[in-house]
Amino acid sequence: MLTGLSTRDAAELSVKAMKQMSDDVGIPQTIKEIGADPKDFELMAENALKDGNAASNPRVGTKEDIVKFFQAAYDGNLDFSF
Repeated sequence: MLTGLSTRDAAELSVKAMKQMSDDVGIPQTIKEIGADPKDFELMAENALKDGNAASNPRVGTKEDIVKFFQAAYDGNLDFSF
């Protein structure tokens, strides 16, 4: 158990540890590494919006938001603040 860290600092440390663990065991870090193609992002976004789980997401996403998310995941950009 960690003490003396803010909630945010503890969360960031956890994310860093999970990334290191996934690196250690060879989990792909981007969707590019598993064969995703940017030309498919529009269709992937449309399908994501049709998924039943989209309605329960606390942040309502648009097709454009989801395409940006896929592009970030493809590029390995972990800053999803868009």
